[in-house]
Amino acid sequence: MRKILGKYIESDSEKGNGELRFIGTRIAVADALFYVSKGKTFQSISEKYNSLIPPEAVAEAVELAIKSIRDVHTRREYRTRRAKKTSAV
Repeated sequence: MRKILGKYIESDSEKGNGELRFIGTRIAVADALFYVSKGKTFQSISEKYNSLIPPEAVAEAVELAIKSIRDVHTRREYRTRRAKKTSAV
């Protein structure tokens, strides 16, 4: 099943075991994020992949990663607060 997660990112269970990839490529989002973590610029990452992904696609990957981290943190805080209320009763 294909899920579009943005202008540049998709997940398809029939391709790459559902790993996030840039639409129209076999390039894994995790690979681009790895290069970001090593200090590479969005432009240099785009060039590394022969401009198959534009710098804006790398930026979208970073934004998606940030949103994912925030969502996990928010759910954890909610569960913690809910557990405290339950145990106080």
